[in-house]
Amino acid sequence: MEREIAKRISRNLKQWCTDKKYCQSNYSVEDVAEELDVTADQLRRFFLCYIQIRFVVWRKKLRINYARNLLLEFPEAPLEQIGILVGINDKANFRRQFIEETGISPTQWKDIHSRKCRRNRRRNERKQRHPDISSLL
Repeated sequence: MEREIAKRISRNLKQWCTDKKYCQSNYSVEDVAEELDVTADQLRRFFLCYIQIRFVVWRKKLRINYARNLLLEFPEAPLEQIGILVGINDKANFRRQFIEETGISPTQWKDIHSRKCRRNRRRNERKQRHPDISSLL
């Protein structure tokens, strides 16, 4: 792949990610390539050469990672809503993809990590109430 094309794809993909365009559902490789001003073949080659996974696999990883953050930020939000926000409109499909990526269901992930967050918050609160004596010296 030509170096200039790879640089352009990389630069444009960074912006594409910053804008969270991976959350748009029904967005094909061809649609993304057109938006990045390259051909679909160039985009596919870029992913195979530089990222070493297919575009759709990479996009799924981005979506599930974002879903994990949303599950912690909005623990009361319905799973359907989280799935829609990350671009996976079907609850069963969202659950399946989440399990494929993390090894556990979205509900299990939320339960495990929200407990960790609560423990960390309590630990930090205790530290604030009882500061370490060495910090006062």
